[in-house]
Amino acid sequence: MILNYSHKVLITSAGGLLGSQNIEYLKKTFRKKIWILSADSRKLNLSNSFADINVILPRGNEKNYVSQVIKYVKKYKINFILPCSDEEAISLSRNLKKFEKLKVSVACQLPNVNKIISNKIKTYEFLKKNNIPVPEFRVARSSTELSKHVNFFYYNYKGVVIKDPKSRGNRGTIVIAKDIKGFKEFNESRELHMSLSFFKKNKNKLINSKYPKLLCERLISPCYDIDVLAKKGDFLFSVSRERINPAGVPFKGNIIRKNKKLEALAKKIVGLLRLSWLVDIDVMTKYDGEPVVIEINPRVSGSSVVSIIAGVPLYKWLLELNIKKNISFSKQPKEGLIVVPKIVCEIIKKNEKK
Repeated sequence: MILNYSHKVLITSAGGLLGSQNIEYLKKTFRKKIWILSADSRKLNLSNSFADINVILPRGNEKNYVSQVIKYVKKYKINFILPCSDEEAISLSRNLKKFEKLKVSVACQLPNVNKIISNKIKTYEFLKKNNIPVPEFRVARSSTELSKHVNFFYYNYKGVVIKDPKSRGNRGTIVIAKDIKGFKEFNESRELHMSLSFFKKNKNKLINSKYPKLLCERLISPCYDIDVLAKKGDFLFSVSRERINPAGVPFKGNIIRKNKKLEALAKKIVGLLRLSWLVDIDVMTKYDGEPVVIEINPRVSGSSVVSIIAGVPLYKWLLELNIKKNISFSKQPKEGLIVVPKIVCEIIKKNEKK
């Protein structure tokens, strides 16, 4: 029997924590109208996959990544690519014309947009210039400037955060504050929390020699992921999700929030950057309660399936953007709804047994 699929989709970085659930919900949404090729740089566990076929791809920043993607696009007649890592989204965006010739849509931003949002310093400077609230920040271009800015934030704010401008999420993030003694890892995350004395004593070990560095004031909960659906600068829909674990990693679920301030931020950012498809905007809170943007990701959130579980068919709308002019949007999910994906529950159960 030959099936005519409306959507033949390649999903990359499918080996993430919620990768299998993302594919499962796409399958449930479109039933027999969708065919899915899942890919990752590591071999996938076939027993947990809902994809039709699984393949291994190079990492997004490797030279042969795009050529390998094109190979599979041609082989399986793919018509839509959903990149789920920053490096892949950036590599694919640089080669959009190649995919246009193959009549393949890629859910990523334009290269000029990625140049801004893939660098935290450029992101903060762009947003500040356009009156979008961001944390108070400084740029250190040398070790001397770094020490100077650390002291400025430590003595004038509640603490200081140090990041590499091109780091992903909270990888390698250093937090220095007066209420921290010695050194500790934060909530099982990739953040490193420490006292000022510990930082000064171990500075050369903690800070690599690559400059510039981004330094900003310490922020607090609540922390949010905003799933934003857009088309060529037009805002279409958004869902704001408060993180149960403020650090984001490990993922422990979300609380749905109906927050007009967050929606207004999303609308303005979409218009300024002319964003398209489904993107993820990360927001934290200042000590005075003001929400500030800390990151704009060039691809879907790894936990966007939470919005779908909450009743918002984001993936359905995402694919419909590719084939329809008009889409009917549903209402926002219930305020305060707590969503913990089943894979997270399974991990919690495993840890309890240990």
